[in-house]
Amino acid sequence: MTGRPRRCGWLDLQVLRYAKMINGVDSMVITKLDVFDTQREIQVCVGYKYKGTLLQEMPALAEQYEHVTPEYKALPGWNETTYGVKDAAKLPKAAVDYLRFISDFLQVEIGMISTGPERDATIVPAGTLLARWL
Repeated sequence: MTGRPRRCGWLDLQVLRYAKMINGVDSMVITKLDVFDTQREIQVCVGYKYKGTLLQEMPALAEQYEHVTPEYKALPGWNETTYGVKDAAKLPKAAVDYLRFISDFLQVEIGMISTGPERDATIVPAGTLLARWL
């Protein structure tokens, strides 16, 4: 560990949907869940507009990105600690709802959840592909 504060930006589900499609992702890892512990609400990018028109896919041309604006959905925060939690049943309901939203939007399972910078601060939900591989 470096001692620097942990931070991250808002999750871009539209980019992840594209990455899932081109890479054949069937299980994903969510890291830094604990970073959101103090947020009242969490913004999640669910799409883009190009010059005011909602896009169904990512723009094909790089020069179009200059005119693209993200569309966010606000999800409730949990204002409870998830730091170091190793059991999914002990996560706050709003954190579980956040994870379910991601999974449902992407149509992919969440195979691991990181709740802190330590290697063992992880949750591997039973029954997932990743749990079977480990």
